[in-house]
Amino acid sequence: MSKAQKDNLIIHVGLPKTGSTTLQRHVFPEISVMKNITFNPESLQKLLGRIHFLPDETGIQLAKVKAELRKGPLLVSNEALVGFQPDEWEAFADRNLEIFGKDATIILSIRDGEALMKSLFLEMFKQGMQKSPEYFFLKKDAFVRFKAFRASGLLAHFSVDDFDLQRLYALYATRFEKVYLLPLETLSEGEVFQDIFALSDAQTATLRTRITTAKRENVAYSARGVQLVLLKEKIARVFGLSSFNRMPLERILDDLDPEKSEILIEKEKFDRSKFSSLSYQDKRKAFARKVGRKIEYWFSTRFFIERILDKYLPYKPYQLTQGIYRNEDLNAKNRQFLSDVIREQRESATGYISPGVLLPQAKITSPETTI
Repeated sequence: MSKAQKDNLIIHVGLPKTGSTTLQRHVFPEISVMKNITFNPESLQKLLGRIHFLPDETGIQLAKVKAELRKGPLLVSNEALVGFQPDEWEAFADRNLEIFGKDATIILSIRDGEALMKSLFLEMFKQGMQKSPEYFFLKKDAFVRFKAFRASGLLAHFSVDDFDLQRLYALYATRFEKVYLLPLETLSEGEVFQDIFALSDAQTATLRTRITTAKRENVAYSARGVQLVLLKEKIARVFGLSSFNRMPLERILDDLDPEKSEILIEKEKFDRSKFSSLSYQDKRKAFARKVGRKIEYWFSTRFFIERILDKYLPYKPYQLTQGIYRNEDLNAKNRQFLSDVIREQRESATGYISPGVLLPQAKITSPETTI
């Protein structure tokens, strides 16, 4: 039996901003064809989108997910599974153990800590959720004060002191039998995929080509783009307006309320359904909303920046200001951990690193699931 046949459940849980879009559009679909593995079935993704954020006292959601997982060899990629906030990592790891079981193979994609945090900030900036890095990157005590007003999955603030890559790895290495680390810095080398999926040298070479020639996805605003948005904001404030933090407190509190969250999901369900399965009336609504969003985008600052400014003028990356909170000691620890991972993988014949190598002081035991 080949490795790909033996490992029936392979889960890529994130982190976000570590090449997930490239993996999901160019790498994992290619692997699913090569190895005859089902990749991200729509029915399962809808269930996973709910299971971490909505209560499941009766276990109905979990039972549905388990039924989907039993359908055959599966490859799942969903960066939301890791938890967008590092203070949630442990709770999400526990839930993932409950959902997938300790025998699932886990892929954790990582990258340089400061680069990742900058990318997260720019994504929230692009979405209009945060205008100042000084108020995004917070010490632990300040972050806790804001936490009560943070909606599920809403990255309005970030707990810098909790962002410890070695701790994240330990959370999964002590729960699952096999955990692979996938640094963004070595994504195109392909050895990790070769080992996980038992790829031939020719298949690995094909993947390398796909990765290196893939279109850059979800590119962050340039320094010039950030300056333009802030200039627009400055002008808007003269008239008492703002394009940032548009989500009102009432909506945030609604999102935190389980019953209201369920209502919101039901109201917006047809947007995520297959168009062909909708009723005629809902098709009209969905089509009108899609056209409306397209038109809104065409006349937005975001369209100008992405399709004109950053496309035709020299792209200069945005750099975080010196005044933000960084936790330099933790940054150095993360850089060393990433360096150790890359070195060990390049020296390894398989691309897999034993937890004892990266966590020499930790006692590695896999807790039993509570299922």
